[in-house]
Amino acid sequence: MQYNNYSNVIPDLIYFVNRKCAPSWSIIKGEIKFHDLTYVYKGRSTYLINGVEYNLSQGDFIYVPIGNVRQAYTDADEPMQCFAANFLLSDAATRSEGITLPWEPVIKTGVSAELISLYSELDHIWVEQSFNYKMRARAVFMLILDKIMCRIASGIPMQQEDPRLLKIKQYILHNFMDRIEISKLADIVGLNPVYLGAFFKKANGCTIKQYITRIRINNAESLLSTGGYTVSEAAARSGFDDLFYFSKVYRAYKGYAPSVLLKGRGL
Repeated sequence: MQYNNYSNVIPDLIYFVNRKCAPSWSIIKGEIKFHDLTYVYKGRSTYLINGVEYNLSQGDFIYVPIGNVRQAYTDADEPMQCFAANFLLSDAATRSEGITLPWEPVIKTGVSAELISLYSELDHIWVEQSFNYKMRARAVFMLILDKIMCRIASGIPMQQEDPRLLKIKQYILHNFMDRIEISKLADIVGLNPVYLGAFFKKANGCTIKQYITRIRINNAESLLSTGGYTVSEAAARSGFDDLFYFSKVYRAYKGYAPSVLLKGRGL
């Protein structure tokens, strides 16, 4: 699934609730005119989408796209507690509507401290309803959608990032123009280089080298897009000392040659 195709999707949040169900809670059967995304952080429930039954427990998302028939009820012995959002979707680039996210109905992420924190912030914004609250609510909800997208695309369980990995990423972001040795990164966080490499890949879905390359290529793209730099200058300022290698890697990551950006500006 090409998740890059959804980079311009904007959610319009129309309803949000931190729901703590009574044992008798239910949603009557009916076609919905919005998207429903519900994150269960405690208890159990059952949803039916177009007649198909899905059993949910702690750490599960249920996604019901617009136009589907939805029905739900909670487990009476373990009533569901969840964050539920109803929203519409549009594409900022094409201004098209009626977009559906490319997700399975049930997304198992587990209980994530990061997700709970984002949802708690969204809950506060939505309940307080201070000036410009819908824009801030939309921003936080977009972060939540991004976390889910990354979880699905990478296949890696969602969890709060290890502070050692955050420290390494910060170092890379500040030093990607220079040569970065894995041994140096391992020394920074006090880990064996081999263990660090495996640890980083498991958490991020890519090797440290791939991560560094991605940062460098994205930086070069930014320099070329904003103007004032030749391809060789952008390469040098992004940590590449071999122009041929830079062009080859850039094309592999972006799907086009770096010179295309210059031609687009008439340079």
